[in-house]
Amino acid sequence: MEERVQAELCELSDEEKLDELEFAVTRQSLHREICYKTLAFCQTRHMLREVETYIMGLPQYAQAVQSPYHLTALLAKHYGLERILLDEEGNVVTPADLEGLSEDEADDLVADEAYETTEVGRRFVALHDPLSRMRELLEEEPLRAATYRELLAYCSSQKRTYNDLSNLLEGRDVLFVTQDGSKQRIQPSVLVDRLNRVGALVWQAGWETTDEGRRFLAEVQ
Repeated sequence: MEERVQAELCELSDEEKLDELEFAVTRQSLHREICYKTLAFCQTRHMLREVETYIMGLPQYAQAVQSPYHLTALLAKHYGLERILLDEEGNVVTPADLEGLSEDEADDLVADEAYETTEVGRRFVALHDPLSRMRELLEEEPLRAATYRELLAYCSSQKRTYNDLSNLLEGRDVLFVTQDGSKQRIQPSVLVDRLNRVGALVWQAGWETTDEGRRFLAEVQ
């Protein structure tokens, strides 16, 4: 009884769970888009092997430093995914089914596992929809909006090197900002990174506009 009361006292609210998921996903830039896409993918329940195959097929995974299983487990740990244990016949194994079993007996009972996005994870997906993030970027930086659209169009026709993008923007006013009364030049990588962070550009042996970036470009052109 005392343990149950203690567990209830420690239970996080949905808002606190969302905050924790936000922190876990956004703190690692290499995995941010992979985690978002995995949460979106698992809004329909999938077996672990299907989730791992999906993650490995993402262009962003080429830059990842964690395994698909580690990333899946991370999302489950931080309230984004529900881990569902299954027996050999595909039936859900509940905590009650495992109660009183030895570790070996529990291992024998659990034959597989599946994952499904939680309500908290679904809220995260809705809040971080790539098209919404792209719209927000252009609204927040209206003076760069035309340049962002140009970069997306430029990277839609073929993969581009960083030098290609740098040459495209060379001498543009958009690369200059005024700080403390003086004009300073920023690197083109700043703009490229902004588009990458909102899921519009991805590096895959060259900078390339994502499917979401292409949809956004069609929307604003």
